[in-house]
Amino acid sequence: MLLLNVGGVTSAIACGRLAETAMGRRGAATIMMAIGIAATPLYVLTANTILMWIGAFAMGFFAAGAWGWCRAISTNASPPRPGP
Repeated sequence: MLLLNVGGVTSAIACGRLAETAMGRRGAATIMMAIGIAATPLYVLTANTILMWIGAFAMGFFAAGAWGWCRAISTNASPPRPGP
C-alpha cells in the first residue's frame, strides 16, 4: 500500500510535467490511465512478492496519479452555466 501511495504522489509531478507538453491534460491522463490498466495484472495476479511491489508502484504511478487530473478535465469539459 505504501508503494501505491508513493507512486501516486510522484506521478502528480510527472503527469503535471507531461500535461504541459503538446498532448495536454487529456492526453497525459489518457496515457497514464492506459498504462495503469495494463499494469494491473502485475499487482493483482502475481504470487511473486517483488512483482507485486513493482505492480503496486506502477499502478500508483500511472493510475492513481492520473486521477488528480480528472477534476481539471471535467471543469474544462463542462463550464459553469451563466447566471440568470
